[in-house]
Parts: sequence; C-alpha cells; structure tokens
Amino acid sequence: MYYIDGNNLAGVIPELEVGTPQAEAAVIRLIQLWAKTSGKKVTLAFDGHRTAERQASGVRLVYPGAQDSNADDVLRRLISKDTQRTNSTLVSNDGELVRLARSHGVRHVYAREFARLLKETEQQVTNEQSERKPAAPTDAEVTEWMKYFGFRPDGNRRK
Repeated sequence: MYYIDGNNLAGVIPELEVGTPQAEAAVIRLIQLWAKTSGKKVTLAFDGHRTAERQASGVRLVYPGAQDSNADDVLRRLISKDTQRTNSTLVSNDGELVRLARSHGVRHVYAREFARLLKETEQQVTNEQSERKPAAPTDAEVTEWMKYFGFRPDGNRRK
C-alpha cells in the first residue's frame, strides 16, 4: 500500500497551485496512471473537508473527517491501523509523519522523488501510445471502403 500526501505532492510539481481543484485533479490523474501501470494500491489523502472517502479508478481518496483535522492526521491514523505496514510506503515531506511511519516499519519516499517517478511514468505511457501503430484494416473493411469510394472488387473505378 502506498500512502500519499496529495498536498505535498502537488507542492513539488511546478505547474500546480496547491489547494486548487485543478491541482487535486492533476495529482489524482497522475496517481491513477502510476497505480494502473505499477499495479500498486494507493491511498491518496488531501486536506479540505469533502466526502470522507471515495474510490477513483483504483485509487482510494481520503479527506479529513470528523476525527481528523488534515491529511497528515488521516495518514497518521491509517498507518497506525495498517496491519501490513512493512509492505507499505509513505510519500510525504512532513517530518513528524515520516518519523511515525519509519517507527512502524513503513518505507518512505519524499514527494519530489515520487513526483519524478510519476512524470517518468506519464512520459513512458505517452511514448508507448505514440509508438503504437494502428491496426491494418481487415479485408472486409477494405472492401467496404472500396465500395464507398466507387471501386469495383477488381480495383477499377466504377463508371
């Protein structure tokens, strides 16, 4: 499980303005892409009071609820309750949160390092998509287009 502080992550991506809906949406999109390509499970926490928890294409989004005042509190609570902590990783720049995670055996990655990984993943997926060649048309599709443009089966144009 990856526990990610969405606000920390947005803060290290230069083109994003922390705390805006656009920044949140961009971080969610990057995390979804990374989670899909890596196969990792992700819990992404943001500050702000919205629906306490929801799923977004395989990424669990959590926000502070009645028992938490911010995303750090949410992550602190989730890490403390995690029964498989040694298989988990925290992405955050918050020193206190990092110390707690490490004391529980949770690995740690700074937000800037993780942002670099996200950008690399995004670039790799973009490159793979641009390298894909379109599939060759089937014989039936060629025949259909030939008819559409006025050609006979022998390849000559109808008069």
